[in-house]
Amino acid sequence: MITVSSEDVVFAELTCNGVAGLCKGEFTLTSGTGRFSGISGSGKMTIRSPVHALAADLSEGTVIHAAAGLLQIPNLEVRLP
Repeated sequence: MITVSSEDVVFAELTCNGVAGLCKGEFTLTSGTGRFSGISGSGKMTIRSPVHALAADLSEGTVIHAAAGLLQIPNLEVRLP
């Protein structure tokens, strides 16, 4: 989800194959709201993520996974209605 404002949001999906820290796949814009209503598009992407953290609270069954990194989509094609 990419939020520009409370009314203007873009939704996206990604697929990624690789190893921890590096994966390649497809980034797809699936829908949007507000000025992004009807948006679509896609592109090949690479994710590099050197920082990973996993925390688990076994007493409550909560698992938190956090990562920071870089998403590159050099030839993203975007279509607006």
